[in-house]
Amino acid sequence: MILPGVDISNIQTQIGLALGEARPIFANHGLPLIITSCRDGVHMRGSLHFVGAAVDLRINHAPRDKWEIITDQIRLSLGWPESQFDVLLETDPDHIHIEFQPKE
Repeated sequence: MILPGVDISNIQTQIGLALGEARPIFANHGLPLIITSCRDGVHMRGSLHFVGAAVDLRINHAPRDKWEIITDQIRLSLGWPESQFDVLLETDPDHIHIEFQPKE
């Protein structure tokens, strides 16, 4: 599910792939995948959101004891720790942030 007002136009292919990995993880926990932000919203200057290389996913509809489990499962599905993705559990506001940031 994409919340109204969320701009997913021109997202990088890798973010689409990350969403494809995250969707069944949420489903396995009985939860819908909800995109709360992509190219829209208020983000830090230089944020990868603005170039379609980052996405935020709602997590506060899951029991709090599942937040880290879901985040870790997404990390592993994207090849952590060697992957080109950063997957962060943010708490202000509560969401999972995924960004594609190739490492040198």
